[in-house]
Amino acid sequence: MRAEENELLTRVGPDAPMGKMLREYWLPVAASTEFEAGGVPVRLRILGEDFLGFRSPDGKVGVIDHQCARRCSS
Repeated sequence: MRAEENELLTRVGPDAPMGKMLREYWLPVAASTEFEAGGVPVRLRILGEDFLGFRSPDGKVGVIDHQCARRCSS
């Protein structure tokens, strides 16, 4: 495999061709048991991006960007 082909296939950032393709599919990133209702959020790194996974007190699972949109802090 040439270096250019390797680069094309291994980069998964949001602007990379492989990253764009992988974002079209559901990805298993954590086990449901890792999230406790009302518990501490779990840090996740998915395709080179940081997120927080959590389970709300009523039991619903959610994933959000780790960075606050207003203050740009974690």
